[in-house]
Amino acid sequence: MLVVHLAHHEGTATQAVESGIAHLQDELRWDKQFVDQVVRRAAQAGLIRRQNGHLELTGEGRTLAQQVTTR
Repeated sequence: MLVVHLAHHEGTATQAVESGIAHLQDELRWDKQFVDQVVRRAAQAGLIRRQNGHLELTGEGRTLAQQVTTR
């Protein structure tokens, strides 16, 4: 779900807001602990990287998001 959310907003005018770690709690209605856990696991799996309080997809994360949304 996280990689799909990030891919959906990638390259848009809202990317900076939508990729903010704090924003995920509101947008996806996830509690802080869950956000932290999902972000940590996605980073460990090489799907995302943190940049100045924001998240961005890696090539692998982008590929996964595309695979999930084209099924």
